Amino acid sequence: MAILQIHVPAYNEEEHIESVIEGILGQSFTDFSLVIHDNKSTDGTLEICRRLAARDRRILLDEGSVNVGGLAQMPKMRCGFDAKYVAMRSANDQMHPDYLRHAVGMLEADPSVGLAYSHGSEFAQTVEQAVPSPAEFRIDTRGMSPVDSALEVVRRYTVSFALWGVYRREVYERCRPYQFIYGGDHVFIAEVALYGAVAAMELPLDYRRSNPTDWRKVMASNTKSQLEEHVRQIAENSYFYGLKQRAPFTDMAWGHAEMFSLAGVDDNSKNRLILLSAEILKARFGAFMREEASGMVTLLTSVLAGLKDQSIKHSAHILFWLQKARRELEKIRFLNMHPLPEILELEARISSLLGTLHS
Repeated sequence: MAILQIHVPAYNEEEHIESVIEGILGQSFTDFSLVIHDNKSTDGTLEICRRLAARDRRILLDEGSVNVGGLAQMPKMRCGFDAKYVAMRSANDQMHPDYLRHAVGMLEADPSVGLAYSHGSEFAQTVEQAVPSPAEFRIDTRGMSPVDSALEVVRRYTVSFALWGVYRREVYERCRPYQFIYGGDHVFIAEVALYGAVAAMELPLDYRRSNPTDWRKVMASNTKSQLEEHVRQIAENSYFYGLKQRAPFTDMAWGHAEMFSLAGVDDNSKNRLILLSAEILKARFGAFMREEASGMVTLLTSVLAGLKDQSIKHSAHILFWLQKARRELEKIRFLNMHPLPEILELEARISSLLGTLHS
């Protein structure tokens, strides 16, 4: 049994999948098995993977019957293997030939480390063009207490290089399954840091495929486009549809709080983590959260105005969305992102309508 098992989800990746797999097979560290999860590709991805699997016995091919999405494969890393370490790699990116050797070496040398990774570089066409990420993006929590380690991730996590690192299996398996929310990787790595230190390599040995440009501009542009898309949905949809993924930054902050409330630590640590993580994220993303809260209140005020008629009785879909609306208001109230009287008034109106539905 190999000491490391690597998982690569792939969907229609015929352009890059062979070079990605060759990069993994060409690592100086060789004691691993490689599981490729094909998500029902419609191009030549599966054929390429079959050919490579026939050539190298370390490759296992999981041929999916439906496209479930790349990160949805993460739960598969929890079962069906006995490897000491586990990793998930993108089907677009590349690694330096010594990446795995360094990562496994860090885990072997220090039992307190739960995740070893490289803070990495970005490239457009070839890794020779790779532009190292800024030094402040590198997170290393070795020597910190579990609570401080998790809060360091909350405070500084920016890009997803850590997600693609090498995990100590027992640390990975203690964490909750990946949350499919905006910033789900942020939430997941914060919990990893509770159970084992996050250790970053000195050299940038991970290469992420992207357009080489200023990192802060990329982050600002992505953030702005995300927010504009959700605001546009509200403008174009006068009914409950606007609640769907309406508040990405609020969801991320709530996701941290929910995760910490269920984490395997004592109650005092949970309370500290919940309160401090909320304050940290509000300091980082508060402007977006306030805009999301204002948009949500505007949307719900409009929607609830049209739900006074008794004809809503016994409407299952309205019941579902009213309950979701109440949860969204709870998030906003918890994070203190909008004047409390307006939130309490909306919650009271929703409770009244729910009472009508249940009567």
